[in-house]
Amino acid sequence: MSSIQPQTPDVSRALPPQQNAGQMGSPGNSVAAASQTEQFARVMLWCSRCLICLAVALYIVPPLISVALTALVPVLGMLSPLITTGLRSLLIVVGAMALLLVRNTVWLRRASAVSLFVAVWCVPLVVVPILSPPYSQSASQPPMSFLPDFIRVPAGLTLFFGVTYLAWNIIRNRRWWILLLSFVWSGIVAVVQQLTFFAMMSFGTSPLLMTAVVVTVSLILVLGGFGGFHLLGRIGGATVPIDRANSASFHRNVPARPVDTRPGYLPGYPGA
Repeated sequence: MSSIQPQTPDVSRALPPQQNAGQMGSPGNSVAAASQTEQFARVMLWCSRCLICLAVALYIVPPLISVALTALVPVLGMLSPLITTGLRSLLIVVGAMALLLVRNTVWLRRASAVSLFVAVWCVPLVVVPILSPPYSQSASQPPMSFLPDFIRVPAGLTLFFGVTYLAWNIIRNRRWWILLLSFVWSGIVAVVQQLTFFAMMSFGTSPLLMTAVVVTVSLILVLGGFGGFHLLGRIGGATVPIDRANSASFHRNVPARPVDTRPGYLPGYPGA
């Protein structure tokens, strides 16, 4: 008589398949790697913000340097055109670096923004210097000087500041309506700058004081525009969702962090 042995479950079937330690890392290491990646993106974003502000200052400030050299040291005032040209040439390099440092964007947007910025800002250096403001003490007359200052200068400021805002908003993944506002705000900046200039000139202000006031107003308005576009980008739906697989800061071995359900927030993309 055969004894009946109790059947035990197959332990090999009950156990889950062993995971390859080389393919799956520990959750703690994955979260730490994701946190480091996000912190690096934040640092690069702040560096790019500082550089784009410096690039704008390299255009606005040179007229003040030129007038100050002419008023204080007339001999060095002869070098002011060379100084102005050199600083505005450096603007292109600094602005391109600022756009390239932004990590959380796709390569197509990065290439489009940098190419547009460099191509447009080369125009006043290579083709026609239409951006020379009327208070600039430049010895050379621009080829388009036959245009009235109240048309030439605001048009140039609107175009070139608008392209700067446009390139920044493109690489920051903003929607089309924010891209259109780039030229709207640059037009406001150009009009306010010219009204300030003509108001100071009507009061008979000295060239040095007049230039200092106009430069200060221009810096406040232009740099304030970047802050305004940042606030607009926080609105729900104002930022284009990013394809992480094509992002410039994408790492295939780093998992995404927990999703935040706030409107308009893109997980893993600081400042979006």
